[in-house]
Amino acid sequence: MNSISIRHRFGEYSVDSLSPEQMWQSQIENSAAIIDKNVFDLWGQFLPEGLPRYIVVPGESSKSLSVYGEIAEFLVSIPLGRSGTIFAVGGGVVGDLAGFVAATYMRGVNWVNIPTTLLAMVDSSIGGKVGIDLQGGKNLLGSFWPPTQVRLAPEFLTTLPKRELRAGMAEVWKYAFIGNMGLFKQLKILSGRKSEDLSDVIEKCILDKAHIVEHDELETTGLRATLNFGHTVGHALETLLSYDDILHGEAISIGMVAESKIAEKLGLCPMNLVLEIADCLQMEGLPIHHSALNSADQLMTLMKSDKKSSSGRLAFSLVSEIGKCKLVPEVSEQVVRSVLVSNE
Repeated sequence: MNSISIRHRFGEYSVDSLSPEQMWQSQIENSAAIIDKNVFDLWGQFLPEGLPRYIVVPGESSKSLSVYGEIAEFLVSIPLGRSGTIFAVGGGVVGDLAGFVAATYMRGVNWVNIPTTLLAMVDSSIGGKVGIDLQGGKNLLGSFWPPTQVRLAPEFLTTLPKRELRAGMAEVWKYAFIGNMGLFKQLKILSGRKSEDLSDVIEKCILDKAHIVEHDELETTGLRATLNFGHTVGHALETLLSYDDILHGEAISIGMVAESKIAEKLGLCPMNLVLEIADCLQMEGLPIHHSALNSADQLMTLMKSDKKSSSGRLAFSLVSEIGKCKLVPEVSEQVVRSVLVSNE
């Protein structure tokens, strides 16, 4: 993968493909690593000796105020100075958590994002959105704080569980659905996929997200909101299930199908779009429905706290045809409810 430069309001940062051994090319003095426990167990031998590290329990529950506070106190104890650097090593949870710590510790310090999952490589590591969860919903406490660099090691995917790899493909398909017809065609014919075959796909996704965030970094025009296709329902589903027995990508897969049904109900897409999206996701081995969707009242309450919603009115990023997506505000609660309770 070629080095990719991403511009933002403070300047720019690069996304580079490196080996695990090359990850620590910079000085480790006045630095600390925040690393997922599973990643530490598998790849911890590559951490430089003497680099302070905080090991994060895997799972969404670590994106909490309590863990955030523990990490902040850990950094004080090192001590990490104002000119220090935080290395975030793990999936989306670690990136969001460590990035939020970096955004707020001493009013902001440098951080380097080292994503180790497919989902993090193609999506959450790019764009500078960081945050933690509250009881009322996902990512409700956050900031825009770009990393100083994103370092990718495709080798990390060789130890990623197959279920996690499939979950990451949900976000890959999202890029195809919302704006990349070329990627859509490529994914349709790609079979026998292995982790080492994904470099080209990862690069395409990063380029797509880079283009979007550079043109709407702070989510003011609605363009960046298109990246949330499937996420309004998906995030609500994750929160309702307390992130138990469902991965983020699986929830987004279910959410994309549900939100496609909403678009169909509103007359914004052809009738066969739902089937086409569902078929692609099922071909990937991803779920397209969940019994918890029948808990319409609870999901509706959670969706109203979504950051796209305004004054309690529901908003969704909806696909009108493969390769086209737009933010649709003030969607009728009756339409959304009818889709949720009719889920099969």
